[in-house]
Amino acid sequence: MKTCSKCKEEKANSNFHISSKEKDGLQKQCKSCQSKRKKEWYKENKEKALNDNYKYKYGISLKEYNELNKIQNGCCAICGKSEQENKRKLAVDHCHTTGRVRKLLCANCNTALGLVKENKETLILMVSYLMEHNFD
Repeated sequence: MKTCSKCKEEKANSNFHISSKEKDGLQKQCKSCQSKRKKEWYKENKEKALNDNYKYKYGISLKEYNELNKIQNGCCAICGKSEQENKRKLAVDHCHTTGRVRKLLCANCNTALGLVKENKETLILMVSYLMEHNFD
């Protein structure tokens, strides 16, 4: 059992994250208090959090993301649907081999590329299949 330094409640050790810096091997604040603190920080620092996320994952800044979005008129580079139509921000599409950012895609197009592992031959076969079996 351990007492949280924030809420002062005594809780089971499983309610604390591991920490090599602490003598008892557990962080001072419980998971619940840390979660609340993180949510508050993200609310107050949304732009910084987004910028840090884009930098970490894709090597671009929020400013660069916004510039790409402006160039694409807020629309997916593949299907052309807008963020408003998709009700989500556009995803950063990047090459999984080089890490290089390509363009911004809607969640559906980005997921589709990921599911076929960006394999051109598979995509060509899929298009051929649809052309052969299109009953519209």
